[in-house]
Amino acid sequence: NLITKIILFLKNPKRTTSLQEPSIVAVAVDLSDWEATRRAVEAAGAVHLLVNSAGVAAITPFLEPIFVQVVARGMVERGEGGAIVNISSMTTNVAFPEHTSYCSSKGAVDTLTRVMALELGPHQIRVNAIHPTIVMTDMGRRAWEDPKKHMKYLVRTPMGHFAEPTDISDGTMYLLSDMAKMVNGTILHIDGGLTSN
Repeated sequence: NLITKIILFLKNPKRTTSLQEPSIVAVAVDLSDWEATRRAVEAAGAVHLLVNSAGVAAITPFLEPIFVQVVARGMVERGEGGAIVNISSMTTNVAFPEHTSYCSSKGAVDTLTRVMALELGPHQIRVNAIHPTIVMTDMGRRAWEDPKKHMKYLVRTPMGHFAEPTDISDGTMYLLSDMAKMVNGTILHIDGGLTSN
């Protein structure tokens, strides 16, 4: 599939000012507002591939999947198929202390992924999820800089290091691509083997 435009739906589009790429369009919308989200998605036009990565580092309940519902409905109505990748977390397999809401909400993302795969598969829309390990984004580095906090997970990772953002984006691009045209309802672990240990 040739991707001609990338649309980022963000509460704060200023976060994309460093991206000097004309094919990336930032749209300001609060994804917890159903009507605002519906209007923004409809105004964006046809969406054929979706990466659902709505979430925050704060320990809060999962945002209702209204954004995914709006996009998926459009895919079904157009009848052209599509692919959706939900960004979940390895915390559904490896519980983190003091992350009750986060871990349980990501477990809900996994179940949502499987149900969506069953319901949308007949429309030739594939739905998969990714389980990233700790990712060394700016936010990830700040959150996990304390060795006392990160070493217990690092020593259990056979690869010996955490993920870089490109590790997650590469896996996402695979699941969105035609190379994964028969991959549906799957959870891809990008964790350096941590959850195998």
